[in-house]
Amino acid sequence: MEASSAGRRALVIGLVGLTATAVIQAAVVALSGSVALLGDTLHTFADALTAVPLLVAFALSRRPPTKRHTYGLGRAEDLAGLFVVFMILASSVLVAAPQGAGGSDRLRGGAGVRYPHRACRGGQ
Repeated sequence: MEASSAGRRALVIGLVGLTATAVIQAAVVALSGSVALLGDTLHTFADALTAVPLLVAFALSRRPPTKRHTYGLGRAEDLAGLFVVFMILASSVLVAAPQGAGGSDRLRGGAGVRYPHRACRGGQ
């Protein structure tokens, strides 16, 4: 039980930390137009979102077995793992999509950062 509580606590701390990091990164992306940082920001948001189904899966897997689910709901963690894989795929597709920041065109063409001084000096 202590390990489960520690795991949930670690997930919540990770969720808060990753969300804060992603918000700061998004602000720098808006100021600088950096495609590389956009990709990392999407990846960070996806990492943060993966904590949510894992928390749900941990809660479901703690339920005792019933007549319908004779082994309990431990497989919920497997479904949460599939969600994590989907989020990784979705973030890759979003970065490569030619929308908004120019996505794949900018990645293939090697377009530079529009405002590099803003990225280095925090928007000043």
